[in-house]
Amino acid sequence: MATWHKLSSFDENEERTIRILKKFNIDKYHFVTIDGLKALIIDINLNNYRIEIDDYNEEVRVRKKKYTRRCSRHPKEYMEIIKSFKNDAIYSSIKFVSEDGRQH
Repeated sequence: MATWHKLSSFDENEERTIRILKKFNIDKYHFVTIDGLKALIIDINLNNYRIEIDDYNEEVRVRKKKYTRRCSRHPKEYMEIIKSFKNDAIYSSIKFVSEDGRQH
């Protein structure tokens, strides 16, 4: 687990992550800490994504903000898991977010 975490964590690979973001022309991003682990929030067009690490399952999860309005005046927003990556997780997750955000 320590090796996978070292290869996939944003703490250890922040510079590499920024280079990958620039490669895909993503300007609106910032790092946040969730439950003691660093996560990445990306805004593309009107879509909001959060890329986070799941150490227990050794995968990186991509969440996308969704809105629902069920019989109420105010919409509820939540972050739904839309994809998970285990191998080359940082590059694969940023590539997926870039493609998904630009097509919608």
